[in-house]
Amino acid sequence: MAFAGEAALAGIAPAVRASMAQRAREAGLSGWLLTLELPMVLAVASQAHDRSLREQVYKAFYTQASDQGPRAGENDNGPVLQRILAARAELAEASGHRSYASLAQATRMFDEAADVEKLLLQLIDKVRPAAQAEFAPVQELAALFSVPTLEAWDCNYYQEKYLQIHHGVTELKVREYFPMQAVMDGTQHLLAQLFDVQWHECPPAPRQPASVRLFQISEGDQVLGYIYLDLHTRPKKRAGAWMEALRDRHRFADGRLQLPIAHVGCDFAAQTPEFPCLLSLGDIQTFFHELGHALHHVLTRIDHGSVSGIKGVAEDAVELPSGVFEHWAMQPEILQSMSRHYLTGERIDSAYVEQALAAKARFRAQALLWQLEYALVDYRLHSASSGLSPQEIGEQVLENTQVVRHPPYVRWLNTFAHVFTAADYAAGYYSYVWAQVLAAHLFTRFEREGLLASQAGEDFHRLILASGGTRPFAELVESFAGSKPGIEALLADLGIKA
Repeated sequence: MAFAGEAALAGIAPAVRASMAQRAREAGLSGWLLTLELPMVLAVASQAHDRSLREQVYKAFYTQASDQGPRAGENDNGPVLQRILAARAELAEASGHRSYASLAQATRMFDEAADVEKLLLQLIDKVRPAAQAEFAPVQELAALFSVPTLEAWDCNYYQEKYLQIHHGVTELKVREYFPMQAVMDGTQHLLAQLFDVQWHECPPAPRQPASVRLFQISEGDQVLGYIYLDLHTRPKKRAGAWMEALRDRHRFADGRLQLPIAHVGCDFAAQTPEFPCLLSLGDIQTFFHELGHALHHVLTRIDHGSVSGIKGVAEDAVELPSGVFEHWAMQPEILQSMSRHYLTGERIDSAYVEQALAAKARFRAQALLWQLEYALVDYRLHSASSGLSPQEIGEQVLENTQVVRHPPYVRWLNTFAHVFTAADYAAGYYSYVWAQVLAAHLFTRFEREGLLASQAGEDFHRLILASGGTRPFAELVESFAGSKPGIEALLADLGIKA
């Protein structure tokens, strides 16, 4: 969407508007170009005063590649989803399994697919009332602004207003303390303290985009591997955040050791001449999440490529290291250590970072409920024999879980890339939730012994990051934490009684 007048963008941060203007120039347009890249969509959703603009962007984003919305019928993925699910069901039947969900459990920690649904329903039962309680005051606030019924495109905007009023925090102000380079420097210090590893930037490779950086990961004089950090949006780049294992650690028969290479992709705002890339707490959490994957791959000590790094690890356990890294990212002392105001160079004040974290935690139950909803829809898509369409299965779940119902034109499944573009997360999206359960359980050890406790860091490196797929992951988890995991630590973290 292109705009001729800046008045339509009232409330949106100057850095985001600068990015829109840059996108317009790159496309040979005047004014501002609002793309459907996620950072831009979220900025509009949480900052734009114009309610009709928020609704317009919401509708365009959630009807992509579908039979609805401004580009209805263009590249509709609806029939594609049907064919993918039918092919997976056929594969499961040919393999002697009741469903694809049952087949998928062969490479995961859960023995029975039904146990996955039991976990999800157990958590939904606890989390949904907490999410409803979180939203009640937001609805009351919206009513004061003459919005008697909170719609889906209003939620982010009035959540942000609530945080400004009740927590004295704005995302825009918090971002000023976290330019990308400061976060990178703080991360380097954290890894040295936790795992005694260092990273050093390498010269760019031929044809490497200017925004992509290559880092060598070492322990003393020993090089362990390499990580490409591809963190900023650019035209035609894939949306979202992810980690790819480009090469595995492997020792060949002649003794040569091949070092692992990982690639981390994010869609943080590109730097402009006016502004550096400034990260929100959510962006920092995303960066740590993907870095957790990359370090799981690169810090391995296993020399056989089929079980080194993330290879051979139970598919519903691969998100665990990322979950633990997310916990580190949201600790006040860690955040302070990587803060540096982009204009003054000052560290973020301890009281303000506590306020910012309290504000971020204010809607944590809702954030977990979204993951639970996606996970339950995914599970039922791959275990259903009801004859319902994917859209109908999705609506059936969300009707009983969503706090604020989305409008009937939404076709979010049509771009649910995790589940439909690869087999890794098909019938396995629940691994994000399961990782939160495991990570909360494991992180209690760091809370007991110290966030940067050397023995806990060494054990986490040795047992969780370095072991690859050589031992059952449940055994590694229990060895590190000293007990079997349950949902109690996660619920306690959310302030919900078990």
